[in-house]
Amino acid sequence: MPFTADELREKSLLFKLLVPRHGFLKPRRVYFRHVSVFGTPESGKTTFVLWFLRKIEEVLDLSSTNFIAVRCMRLQTCLDTLEQAGLPNKPYYIALFVDDAEAFQTSHRALSAENVASMLAHNNIRHLVSRMGIETAFITLVYATQRFRNLQLLMRQGHAVV
Repeated sequence: MPFTADELREKSLLFKLLVPRHGFLKPRRVYFRHVSVFGTPESGKTTFVLWFLRKIEEVLDLSSTNFIAVRCMRLQTCLDTLEQAGLPNKPYYIALFVDDAEAFQTSHRALSAENVASMLAHNNIRHLVSRMGIETAFITLVYATQRFRNLQLLMRQGHAVV
């Protein structure tokens, strides 16, 4: 028998962090959580993140919260996709998954224009989503990459590191 959201929160600190309790979302408030996932090539990072986000979708109270997930290789692409969707102003659980993140958010080009834009978007994500017309949301941003030090410092210092 599958676990309920409450049972998963009791068993997993990661679920406790990323799955809001029923009634947790307050009107006109955007919450943000950030997770960094690291592992060697072919270790299952992408599979783990997709499985984990699917589990979150399964246990959310979808009668009061809409679930949307976007997977890309650049944070800005995820945000552009979200904005182009033209979502109505309803409560959302938004999962943004930046796969192979070090390809475009690398620490080796820390001050490149693209990295600076990504860092600004990361820091202002709650405000950017609010400007899209979404007033109530719980945003989970996941960066998955192979090498810890190759990802921008800001992006590897998440609420959780897996």
